[in-house]
Amino acid sequence: MLQLSLLEQFQILIKLILGNPFFIFLLIFSMIVAVVLMDTTNFSYKKNKKIYLVIYALVAIAIIIRYNTALFTMVDYLLDNLFMIFYFPSLAIQTLMIIIMNIALLITVFNKSIDVSYKRINVTFYCIMMYILFLTLDSVVKNGIDVYSQLSIYSNSETVALVQINSLLFILWAGALLVNLIAIKLSKDPNITHKKEKIVEKVIAKDDNIIAKEEDKNNDDEYINVRFTKEEYLLMLKILRENKKD
Repeated sequence: MLQLSLLEQFQILIKLILGNPFFIFLLIFSMIVAVVLMDTTNFSYKKNKKIYLVIYALVAIAIIIRYNTALFTMVDYLLDNLFMIFYFPSLAIQTLMIIIMNIALLITVFNKSIDVSYKRINVTFYCIMMYILFLTLDSVVKNGIDVYSQLSIYSNSETVALVQINSLLFILWAGALLVNLIAIKLSKDPNITHKKEKIVEKVIAKDDNIIAKEEDKNNDDEYINVRFTKEEYLLMLKILRENKKD
C-alpha cells in the first residue's frame, strides 16, 4: 500500500484542482454556497428551506450526470458491504454499535425535550444489547477467540449466534426509532400550529382611552381579556399587519 505524507497529500490535491478548470469552478461554487448557507440566519424559515433544497438538488443532479457510472458502482459496493456486515459482523462492528447505543441513550435520558417514547425504546434495546454484549465477551474469553480473526470468530457457533443476535437487535432498534418518528408525525393535527396561533380579534370600544380586546387562540373556548390604551392597540395592530405582509 502506497504511503503518503500529509504534505504530499495536499500537493496532489492542489495539483488536481489546478489541472482542471471544472474543479476550479467547483471550488469557487462551493465557497459561494458555503457563504450563502452561513448567512441564512437573516432569511425566513421558508426561504432557508428553499435555498437548501435548490442547492442540494443542483449538487445531486451534477454528481449523477457527470459520475453516474462510478456512483452506481460505489452504491453497489456499499450494499455488498452492508450485506456482509449484517450476515458476518465483526467484533469491531459490535463495539461501534454499542458506542452508538450509549450516545443515543445519554442524549435521550438527559434531554427533556425528547419524547418519552424514544427514551423507552432506547432504554429497552440498550439493556438487552448490553446483556448480549456481556455474554459475547464471556464467550470470547472462555473459548479463546482471536478478535482480529474473522475465521476464529465464525468457527465458534456460540460467539456467532451472540454476534448475529446483537446485529439483529441493532437493526430492529433503528427500525423502531423510524416507526416511532413516523407515528409521532402522523399523530399531530396538521390544522394546529404551535408556533403561530390563529388569533381572532374582537374590538369593543369602551371609551376614548381604553380598548378591550378579546383573543381566541387555536379556536379554544377559553378567552383572555386584555386591556390596552388606544395608542398601544393601534401600534400593535400596525405591527401585526406588517408581519402578515412579510
